[in-house]
Amino acid sequence: MRPALTGPGNDHAIVFIHGLGGSPDSTWSPLIDLIGGDSAFNHATLDCYAYPTSLWALPRQLFAPPPGLQEIVEGLQTFLHDRFAGFKRVDLVAHSLGGIVARACVIKELRAGALLPLRKLALIAVPNTGSSLAAVGRQVSFRHVQLKALARGSAELSTIDEAWQTEAVPERIDVQYILGGQDRCVSRESGCNDTAVRPMMLIKANHRNIVSPVDRHDGRYTILTRFLLTGTTPRSVPLRSADPLFEIYKPEHEPYYIERDFDLGLATAISAGNVWVCGNSGVGKTAALRRAVDRNRWGMSPINLSSYEDCSPLGMICALADELALLATARPAQLAERSFEAACRSIRASLGALCADETRAVIVEEIPLGENALPEFLDYLSRLLHAISGENRVADRLVFAFSSIVDLSMTGSAISAKTRECFQILPDPNWSLDHLRKLTRMLAGNLDRPFSVTDIERICIAAEGRPRFVKQLFRQYRNRSIKGDSLDALISQLQGEQL
Repeated sequence: MRPALTGPGNDHAIVFIHGLGGSPDSTWSPLIDLIGGDSAFNHATLDCYAYPTSLWALPRQLFAPPPGLQEIVEGLQTFLHDRFAGFKRVDLVAHSLGGIVARACVIKELRAGALLPLRKLALIAVPNTGSSLAAVGRQVSFRHVQLKALARGSAELSTIDEAWQTEAVPERIDVQYILGGQDRCVSRESGCNDTAVRPMMLIKANHRNIVSPVDRHDGRYTILTRFLLTGTTPRSVPLRSADPLFEIYKPEHEPYYIERDFDLGLATAISAGNVWVCGNSGVGKTAALRRAVDRNRWGMSPINLSSYEDCSPLGMICALADELALLATARPAQLAERSFEAACRSIRASLGALCADETRAVIVEEIPLGENALPEFLDYLSRLLHAISGENRVADRLVFAFSSIVDLSMTGSAISAKTRECFQILPDPNWSLDHLRKLTRMLAGNLDRPFSVTDIERICIAAEGRPRFVKQLFRQYRNRSIKGDSLDALISQLQGEQL
């Protein structure tokens, strides 16, 4: 494996990803040698991601099986975050199967909130929709999981392509397709299946030598390096700076998040299975759930059921099916038959699509059911989860996270023991005065409000355990530029409002 060529500082990293049967040295040596000696890349760090691969599937009795596509993608994510988390820009250059890995990794990163500053992706001879030769090779090389993923029409490629469109990846990072005119493995249609993008065609290159330029005047060098050196729009970073008064938690808000003991318990619980968080309005249940999901690096599907006020418990299950179908297909859809069986079939199909290539948390909040109706809703949910549990590809990659104002831990025997086995019920208590003081001091410092110790204490007592009250008070100061109103008057006003 080639060692990294490290530039000064942490401005720019270029990571090379080889393909099926390749390696960092055999695939990238000619290109990296030329880039490493080019003064235009003096400030760039060059590195390679290596994974076990072979053109042949060797007997499993004698050799460890090669990792599948999902494991290779997860390995790339770990590699990138371990080595380049502090970099200002990370570009990926991928060949053949490495491009499929890179595409899947980019999708997972964007869904997780773009934690890495991915800017450019060069896809060189990548069979985005599959290769007919891979299908032939799959017959010869028995049980070759990596070759199977490259076959035309494979489920893995279809899932990645659908997610690529749903996440609008080309609108968020710069993508360049580079094709070989003599490539017998990857057709033009597969090498660039985006009709809105013009690929770069190297007419004399084949599938192997397309990554082996002989000098800096070679088109295999100039086309790639020109793409890497041109300016880029930092599309994957937030359009606005992180707001200390955030309403919806995102990774960039972490410096303004006050961690409590509840967060530690939630992190343990959600890693083990489905959770139901109960607590008063304004204590930050949704923020805590989003943060727990983000720290596990899972995909997230938020659902708000507040608009289904007139639904029965069964109607709420059908509403959940409608919302999941919308997330899975990006098209409005409603169940033709409003029954539990129809809802169960629809939910299983939607979750199969959402959890196809990653662990996913479905966060459901604002459930407009009263204390008497929630146990029946929970019974339907437990039946649903038992139906899903037999599908390993979904059950192993799915976490449901619900939140409610009604405290289910206090409903006693209304919830059956079988239902309680499906959820870990976690009461989210009101915030302590110490945590409210910490929040108020942090906001006062970031928003330049020089409150006295006495003022901070009055704010925290008036909040009655709700951080939303504290944030609303600071919003009033920031948005209205209050000068004449006293703090007492503002506190009285907010206490009279429904927070």
